[in-house]
Amino acid sequence: MRIGGWVMAAFFLVGCQGGSEMTETKTAANTISVGLVKIPVSDLARSAKYYREALGLTEEFAVVEYGWAQYATGGVPLCLYVPGKGGGLGEAGKCNSLHLITADIQSTREAMQLRGARVSEMRKGDDGYRGFDITDPDGNVIQVVESK
Repeated sequence: MRIGGWVMAAFFLVGCQGGSEMTETKTAANTISVGLVKIPVSDLARSAKYYREALGLTEEFAVVEYGWAQYATGGVPLCLYVPGKGGGLGEAGKCNSLHLITADIQSTREAMQLRGARVSEMRKGDDGYRGFDITDPDGNVIQVVESK
């Protein structure tokens, strides 16, 4: 996904209820890869607006009646769904293992904050990564980290 002059893509996911693990498995006859990543939300219209406007994601489509919205994030779409409407049975606000990656962490954070995203302070991990958290309207937490 392109935000201003940088590119952001879904990087890693484990633990979101109703989500998928971002891995690829090869077998003798088959390659298995991730098709999409799902985040449970309570109000699709509110969340879709937040992901589109505050985070700057490119919305591929959103259908409030079906409780589903989909965003381009590189090779794997990021999807929002309302539990019980066909997308899964996760619980809104319980996703906290999604990581997005960007080439310019400072500019990405500043742009998201200016558009109204709830972002944490910048931090640096023991392994040298730099990043920050985004908290969506339901309390789902997404970590944004800088690619090396």
